[in-house]
Amino acid sequence: MTVHTRGYRPYVGGLSAPPAALAIAREASGRIWRSRAFRRISVLYLLWFAICAMLLYVSVGMGQAFFGRLARIAVDSEQYSLLMLDQVLRIFYTVLSYLTALLAVFVGGGLIADDLAAGALPLYLVRPLRAWDYVLGKALVLPLMLLPAVLLPGLFLYLITGLWRPPGETWSFLGAHLDVPGRVVEYYLVTAAAYTGLLLVLSSRSPRRTAVAVGAAVVIFGGVLLQGIGLDLRVRGVLGDAMRLAGLPHDTTFPFIRATPVFGRGIDRTLFPSPESVWILAAVLLALGLFFAWRRARSVELTS
Repeated sequence: MTVHTRGYRPYVGGLSAPPAALAIAREASGRIWRSRAFRRISVLYLLWFAICAMLLYVSVGMGQAFFGRLARIAVDSEQYSLLMLDQVLRIFYTVLSYLTALLAVFVGGGLIADDLAAGALPLYLVRPLRAWDYVLGKALVLPLMLLPAVLLPGLFLYLITGLWRPPGETWSFLGAHLDVPGRVVEYYLVTAAAYTGLLLVLSSRSPRRTAVAVGAAVVIFGGVLLQGIGLDLRVRGVLGDAMRLAGLPHDTTFPFIRATPVFGRGIDRTLFPSPESVWILAAVLLALGLFFAWRRARSVELTS
């Protein structure tokens, strides 16, 4: 594949240009947006969002009309709406965590591997572009991909729940429950950090996209298996903590599991990884990803 075919073309604009990292992120994101794998996974995202939006409408939107007709029943409709919203968000993001894992595996594997395979990495790293600009640009790709797929749907479900409140109560409901979008943002940040770090580590080690995708699938879904074993056997100690923290798709949903006490009834919650440990894992993965990507970029950087 030639450099021209991959889309690396000389800059022909004026003197003003976006920061180098943003230019790299925009180029890489554009290629992912146009990929067949991303379009297919996007269809699954849309279908699942439509199903959960309908579920929220049935449980909250129609419930508001029901409580309006039966106002004599002593039911706090605001708490009911909040409970249903929390439950739908938990269901939505539990499934979405696996779709996000697939997205990371199939479209994130080529973050650096594609440049290595095409021999394009040295073309990037000429002055005035630095290795850190390249790494930062690549690190922004997955967060940009996850923005419309992960962050915006949850915020939309929160917003429409407020809009279904009786007239005059929308803004009071939204303002009183800002912890709900806070959980959505928390999920987005920990997911973006963890998967970005993991894919940067693996993609910087091999020029073969398929090998990176297989490695990512083994780490992600093998970790889910280890986590299940740790929970079923109730393994304690450091080994148990490590096993229960290995499943990234489950780890990232902790904001919604924590907010829905109905979930996990009869299960020892002390066996689940703590939010602090999940944040530490995501930060460590991100730091490792940035380091390995930077080291790979430095190995081919042209300094003369």
